[in-house]
Amino acid sequence: MKDSPGTLPQKRPWQLLVVGGTLLTQQDIEALTRILDLLPHVAGLDITTSVGSARVFRDVPGNYIQQADQILAGMGSFAGGGEILR
Repeated sequence: MKDSPGTLPQKRPWQLLVVGGTLLTQQDIEALTRILDLLPHVAGLDITTSVGSARVFRDVPGNYIQQADQILAGMGSFAGGGEILR
């Protein structure tokens, strides 16, 4: 899939992880990856077919999560006096 105006970049800090017995085609995997690109608030999807089911979700390397934690820790408190609670 090639980048075009109005689309998200192909480089992402995660890869699709599929757990379960359903066999997915490369086209299925690309479509599910695109869905998760378009819906960043969705953590994962449950797929059920006539031959089985699978759970698909983002597999993010640990260093990305550590970087996000460091950024949050560096933010301290907000102007209104609220602190970040984890």
